[in-house]
This record gives sequence, C-alpha cells and structure tokens, in this order.
Amino acid sequence: MLAMKCKLCLENEDIKKSHIIPNAFFKYMKNNKGRYREVSKEGNKDNQVSYDEYLLCGSCELKFSTEFESYVIDFILRNPGSVGVCSESDSTNITLSNVDFTKLKLFQMSILWRAAVSTLDFYKHVKLAPNIIELLRVNLDTLTPVEANVLPCFMDRIFIDAPNDKTTLADRTESKMFISNPNKIVIDVLGFEYIYFIFGGVEWRFWMHSCSEYFIENNIVISNRGILNMTIKSIGTHNTLLEAGVLARINHLNN
Repeated sequence: MLAMKCKLCLENEDIKKSHIIPNAFFKYMKNNKGRYREVSKEGNKDNQVSYDEYLLCGSCELKFSTEFESYVIDFILRNPGSVGVCSESDSTNITLSNVDFTKLKLFQMSILWRAAVSTLDFYKHVKLAPNIIELLRVNLDTLTPVEANVLPCFMDRIFIDAPNDKTTLADRTESKMFISNPNKIVIDVLGFEYIYFIFGGVEWRFWMHSCSEYFIENNIVISNRGILNMTIKSIGTHNTLLEAGVLARINHLNN
C-alpha cells in the first residue's frame, strides 16, 4: 500500500497494483508453469509479468472489474453467448450483435486511459494530450461513455491463418495467445494518427480524432445500436505480427 492518490478518483489512498491490459489476457496465453514466450530484439525469453503498477484504489479497481471488464473478457476470450452477445461470421468478417455499448466503450476508454497514465516502458508509445486524459478520467470515474464517434476504436479479429471450414477450436484459442506492446502511427500528410493494441486475438485501433457517421451507420465502430463488424485478418497480412514472427524465428536460429 502506497501513500498516493488514486489516479481515477483522485481521493482514496489504498492504492493497489493495477493491470493496464487486464490480467486475464496474459493468463490466457501462459503455460501450465505460468509463463509465456516474450519476443524482443534482445532475444526470446520466458516471462510471467503482466505489466501492472500502483494506479487505482481498491474501490476503483473493483468498479472497473464489475462494471465492464468481466463482460468484455467473457465475450472476447470465452463465450459471447454467456453475456448475451450473438456472433455470426463468414470468411472476411465477424458480426457481433446485442453488444452492450456502455460496457464495451468504457472498456476501450479504460485501456487507452490506463496506458496513457502508465509509467511502464511497455506502454511508452501511448501519449495523449492532457485534456484527452482528463476527459477519459472524468468519464470513467462516473461510468459515462463518450459518444461513439469520439476516440473511436476499430476492432479487427486476428488469426494465425485465415479461418476456413477446417479451423478448429484449438486454432481459435491459439490465435488469442498474443499480446503486443501498443504503438502510435502518425501519417503527417493526412494529419492522421492512431494508437493500436493487440491482445485477445483482436487489434484495438484507436483514432485520435472523431470519425464520421459512415463508420457508425455501418457498425464499424461500436454504437448504442449494439452491433459491431470486425474484419478478419491473418498474421501474414499484419505487419506488426509478421515482423514479430520473423524476429522470433531469427532469435531461435541464433540461439
């Protein structure tokens, strides 16, 4: 316990260690010894850390967990139907319906906010303007999601290989066993930037500006209609994951 104020409510001092990306996503990819394989330019190594730090008080940590984290963990890692989410898919898209907009949007906001206020090197590329950090903090503290077009999050489903009629449950499970440290992409010529995370078999891509009604009307970002279309991608078409795979192979050969 540290003598510091909670980063969310700015009041309580019973600060606990908090995960930025919820621990459930790290536990999902750990082996029976509680470890996972970490790939970096320094080489491949076994790791067990889930990248937590003193951030929230016990009350705020519990609020996050009960109000939206458990819900999203269930439908991303486990069974969507267990929380009333319906899922339909074809070879290129997954459509989720009956999604609780408030819970998913708050979860997305919490990931972005926690990473932005984190002091961990793993999240060093998540930089937000102070007014955006404060907007997220205030709204998360009151459990009030921002509008659908504000800091929209595009979610793509990542598979190791493009799914087909031979894709097994084990294949789907394995595709969720990857976490990448987040990064920011800036396209100066377009005045465009976004921050992306990869965990739970999903790329979470946050635009740092609002989106047009087109993306809401076509359910490309979550809105209060509760429908979300996720594009299916494979590692071979995703530069970050492809580079990680190549690096892991090079490290292995050099050992």
